[in-house]
Amino acid sequence: MITFYNLMTGKVTSYVGSNAVYDTRMPNCVTVCVSGNNKIPYISYGISPVDNIYIQNETLSGNKTYIGKNIKVGENVTTSKTQGPVVIKAGSTINFYGNDVQIHPGTTIELGAEVNIITQ
Repeated sequence: MITFYNLMTGKVTSYVGSNAVYDTRMPNCVTVCVSGNNKIPYISYGISPVDNIYIQNETLSGNKTYIGKNIKVGENVTTSKTQGPVVIKAGSTINFYGNDVQIHPGTTIELGAEVNIITQ
């Protein structure tokens, strides 16, 4: 049996057989279990998303991935952090995986930066 558990949606899908295909835009958020009678199960754990990610008053550079159910980026998206702009630097690759990803005012994406938004 091959079972997929989508940590973003909570959906469980199982197949009986020697192969299976699971279509998702967020493979990092899927746990996979391969099992059988009198066999030791193989489990590959996905990354559990946090509920909310707020990015403000930050400069993002390099390669970064954010995984959350709700992601908000901008200069005033939460009261729990100091207000300020978000700058995504040139040459950076930033990946946002989430059910709801919002880019608010106060966000600057420099020329040459790569921003990927992957939603379920």
